Amino acid sequence: MARIKKMDIYKEVAERLNAKGKLPFSAREWNTGLVQQTVYGKLKYPEVMEELKLIMQDYEQSNI
Repeated sequence: MARIKKMDIYKEVAERLNAKGKLPFSAREWNTGLVQQTVYGKLKYPEVMEELKLIMQDYEQSNI
């Protein structure tokens, strides 16, 4: 099983949220920095954590 880099996952979360049109209230679009700050608890964006869960489930299913 290949190891996934955190920043690659954060980038994918940002891309998916931007594509869905779920933009943050504090910026024009999602980027890896905003996602990372949310994961580390500095910002509160529940949609980031939900998208992160979905991505991790996708990776788990693809590696089975």
